[in-house]
Amino acid sequence: MCLCFVAWKVHPDYSLILLSNRDELYNRPTETAQWLREHPQILCGRDRAKKGTWLGVTQSAAFATLTNYRKREIDDSSEEKKSRGTLVMDFLRAPQTSPNSYLKSLSLHNYSGFNLLIGNSQELWYANNMVPERKKLRPGIYGLSNSRIDDPWFKVLRGKEVFSQHIQASRLAISSLFKMMKDPNLAPSDQLPKTGFPKSWEKICSARFVQSPQYGTRTTSLLCIPYKGKSQFKELSHYPKPKEVSYEF
Repeated sequence: MCLCFVAWKVHPDYSLILLSNRDELYNRPTETAQWLREHPQILCGRDRAKKGTWLGVTQSAAFATLTNYRKREIDDSSEEKKSRGTLVMDFLRAPQTSPNSYLKSLSLHNYSGFNLLIGNSQELWYANNMVPERKKLRPGIYGLSNSRIDDPWFKVLRGKEVFSQHIQASRLAISSLFKMMKDPNLAPSDQLPKTGFPKSWEKICSARFVQSPQYGTRTTSLLCIPYKGKSQFKELSHYPKPKEVSYEF
């Protein structure tokens, strides 16, 4: 997953609102979000190639999501690393473990570059292995792509602005949240990040909704955890054909 926006304890009804796009190769095999047969307390999609996931939540409202750190992809392309998708899955398999304790247990150098958001109903933590850094996040609205959290990339800045407007509205409009994540507008050339990739590729990936012949936005997901009542998870698959799943728990 390459873009997400998070509202943490700023909405009157929800402690967490997490909205995300997952960008991936179209030919990478993927399972739709579901309750896992072997771990029935975990709801997530799954990467069938490495058996990990990019976003998931448990019945007890522990959650985690992951993005790649784009610069590290170049630096470490020839090194054997553990799958980053296991970072999310391992936390969800042990929902009683505190986010801070889990992060302290990680050997960050074992993975290619990542950003990780993990939490529960009480706290939200962010970590990456590039600086590296690990910190507890205060209530607020955050944007995360393939650099450090809230780094001023075009799609992060513009998307965060629109997301904030939705969060501040009197009623949360789920359809509008999904619509904002389908924005195909590209960044101006002078606002592209410099991560070592060709400028043409930086341009393609500068949109909230990425489109190219072999790679693009595969799914959009929304996780809402209320202060009271049932949590909601909704996922819209864009490829190979539109498919929507929705859960309350």
